[in-house]
Amino acid sequence: MAWMLDIHLIDVGQGDSTLIDVYDDVNPLYGRTMLIDGGESAYARTVHDYILHLGLPRVTHFVCTHYDKDHRGGLHALLLADDLTNVAWRLTLAANANTVGANRPERIASVTGAVYSAAEGNWGPVNSMLANGVATVARTSVGAGATDAQAVGVGVQVAVSAPNPAPALLTNHLNRRAVARAVALAAADAIDNGQAGPALTATVSTAVFDNLRRRVAMQQARFWTGNRYNNTHVIDLGDGDSGLPAGWTGAISGQFTMSGNAARTSFPARMRTSLPVLGSELLWGSGPAAIAPPPGAPRVYAVARGGWVWQGVNAAAQQVTLAPTGNNRSIGLVVQFNDFLYSTFGDLGSVGEDPLMTALTTQGLPDLAGGVLPLPDCLASFKVSHHGSKSSTSVAFLNAAQPVSALVSSGFHLGHQHPDESLVFRLHTQASIRNYFLTNCKFQTHVVPATNQQNQLLVPGNKSLVAGDNADVNLAPGRHRGDIRLRITEDQSNAMQGAGRQYSVRYWEDDLVPPGPRMVTEPF
Repeated sequence: MAWMLDIHLIDVGQGDSTLIDVYDDVNPLYGRTMLIDGGESAYARTVHDYILHLGLPRVTHFVCTHYDKDHRGGLHALLLADDLTNVAWRLTLAANANTVGANRPERIASVTGAVYSAAEGNWGPVNSMLANGVATVARTSVGAGATDAQAVGVGVQVAVSAPNPAPALLTNHLNRRAVARAVALAAADAIDNGQAGPALTATVSTAVFDNLRRRVAMQQARFWTGNRYNNTHVIDLGDGDSGLPAGWTGAISGQFTMSGNAARTSFPARMRTSLPVLGSELLWGSGPAAIAPPPGAPRVYAVARGGWVWQGVNAAAQQVTLAPTGNNRSIGLVVQFNDFLYSTFGDLGSVGEDPLMTALTTQGLPDLAGGVLPLPDCLASFKVSHHGSKSSTSVAFLNAAQPVSALVSSGFHLGHQHPDESLVFRLHTQASIRNYFLTNCKFQTHVVPATNQQNQLLVPGNKSLVAGDNADVNLAPGRHRGDIRLRITEDQSNAMQGAGRQYSVRYWEDDLVPPGPRMVTEPF
């Protein structure tokens, strides 16, 4: 067994999204993944496609560092899209099992009855048989000369009269009738055109999803997830935060709305942990499959949340804000992989970052056996807080951390113009930093050559590396995005300084000839 750690800074414009992937190099399916924030809701599909590209079968944890839309929005849309996918999948199963009949009216009545009945509550291993029974009664009750509308009416009437012991997926009669009718007619048309087998199944599935997706208010959530997030554990600030957005709690539990009416998924409510305990290990030690971290595996510790920051094992936490909402309530995390340390603190400002970094470099993280881990030589890398705002990443923070590299999520946004000139100057002048990587940087700053249309690889003394093609339209299709991946192996995390203790950072370099991916090795 050899553990691997990948930290992905996903390019989500002027927002935040970090994916931590921990896996066994011998058995890649054994491990944990944690998605920290998801950018604004418009980037939910971008984040999902990134996860698909990596081939991840699931994401074990979502962490919403705080409820600002540029952190929470993408996660919210992912949860809703997954809820939508689950309902569509259940109704598709009911329809596919009942596309039978001697003629068109029978097939329409059969599918209508099955889909309506499943939406009303007859789903699952046992109750789906009741939906099948409704379909049988419906197709034997309709005449061969019935119109499409009459056949739909028969299917609905039989379904309404049948028992439905399980909770309804769609509580509104009109929503149930509309999707049942649309799917039944699509299936009947497909059969009349000679479709059968997988082709017919695809037609039915598309008809179900297309009818349901337009009923979800958040347009950015109208995509198929494959239900990768059914069992994802959600970590957040809880319902007591005054910034809690409408629909967030419902999306987590699978309770949401379609066309303004209640809907629910067929899977149990996702597990949720709010305001995680400071100093607790979250990657392995939280969620529905919590275990002790395997020996030598990377760990993720909660070190800030709700206005408080960790100050050491058995030490009282320090309060940094009394406000019921805001950046300084952010959940802050530290990734520890043997001698490798990485931090990501959401939008936490220097008022919290400075005492937190002092504690991390002087007190040592808990070893989960009653003691403390050895102090690190440095913070090997970190995600710059608040997109590179002037209110974060102070000189005191950098001097305490002695970081080797920094990652900045700083996409185009006219209102904020991150990263701030003073911040990039602090990174540039910090002696310990060899490189800092930016997902996008559209605002001119004299210490970031790419912003002045200079070749960043040829400017003497340059430390800044803008990832991707730096396109004006961040969501433009086909562009080379500014995603950044940091990778370190178990052997590298355990090596002595100067003897292979290093990690790699991979990003798209537009100044290469020809442009393409580039790897930078960072000893620490």
